Amino acid sequence: MGSVHTMKERLGSPSESSSLLPIAHQIPQSQNDPWGVRRVAQLTYHAAFIALSIYFFIHIYKGSDSGSDSSNDSQYSSNFRLESKSVSVDSGALPQKPYIFHVPKTASTYYIELIRYVCKDVGVYENITWLMENDPWSINAYINLTPDVQWCLRNKFGKSDMWHSPVTGEQWTRNSGTFVGMFRHPTARIASAFAHEFHDCGGMQASFKSCFKKRHDAQKVDPDNWKALWLKDVPPEEQAHCSLIEDPTLEIVKQFFNCVKGCAGSMLLGVRCGDGMYWQENGLFGGDIVRPNYQLTESEVEVAMGRLERFSAVGIMEEYSESVARLHKIYNGTVAFSARTMLPNVRPSEDSGLKDKVKKLIVANGLVDHVDERVWNRAREMFHSQPNVLDK
Repeated sequence: MGSVHTMKERLGSPSESSSLLPIAHQIPQSQNDPWGVRRVAQLTYHAAFIALSIYFFIHIYKGSDSGSDSSNDSQYSSNFRLESKSVSVDSGALPQKPYIFHVPKTASTYYIELIRYVCKDVGVYENITWLMENDPWSINAYINLTPDVQWCLRNKFGKSDMWHSPVTGEQWTRNSGTFVGMFRHPTARIASAFAHEFHDCGGMQASFKSCFKKRHDAQKVDPDNWKALWLKDVPPEEQAHCSLIEDPTLEIVKQFFNCVKGCAGSMLLGVRCGDGMYWQENGLFGGDIVRPNYQLTESEVEVAMGRLERFSAVGIMEEYSESVARLHKIYNGTVAFSARTMLPNVRPSEDSGLKDKVKKLIVANGLVDHVDERVWNRAREMFHSQPNVLDK
């Protein structure tokens, strides 16, 4: 066991080559599809959605039978208040075992870049690069269902998925010093989540469920013009309610803001973002599916900040290219980096106009996410304390 490598130390030298042997599985090749991944990805889109639905059903069902009382905030909080900051990990395994800390609406593509680098010795780098050039929309399906990628996630990562999972005390103790995370200014993150059908606010999603269904149905019927047409199919008595999705009032923005504020800070302490379930235990969600957004105490915020400071790599959404370049140097340092080889945004959010409306309402009315402002500012300080990889 060696001492934890800090982000600064990790950026100082290229990552070591992997000691893990690649699996025997080989992706079939053909003249038109040299890596055979496009065909696999396209055939498995629907299977991916079915598999993910089953996954969540099983995990939530088991978690609900755990007998834990998620309403007992003091009992929950004690799980991380006594943690030690002097945790050591095997430094030799650090380049092979990054732990993905994925706050909602903070660039899924950043973590796909990480997977591409770490899994390069089983052909994943070449495969994702090929998909980037030929069929970028299939990248998510490729990662979720291809055996090579799943093998790599299970064996070379501290967490074998990109879910928006909070970090329990046990997970933190076991993986301290290996966490990789992207952070975003909370106002922009909340506005993006609002535009993404009230992401992480189950109560509001339930309230607007029929409205979103009308939108989805219209999109299927007329993919090019659905935004201008969907509201016309809403019953007259529901139109005023459904119109708030696209023309929000200050009241509805405040409601959503209070539902999801403090997301990054909460996740650092094992609390699910928004009004979802409080915590995870052995990978299973527990507690009620909907509850009030948990508000961290000052002492809990300090613990969250301490955890953040032991991340091995921190990215800033506002400096995305530089963030990816630093990931590259840590995990793919033996290969020259070029911004031209960066992945496109494979999961772009919709409706930038709506996001701008929400951001203006947040700023104009003085809504401040104090917890995540502190988390983002500390992440930015850490980021700017390191030398740039890209030339300015």
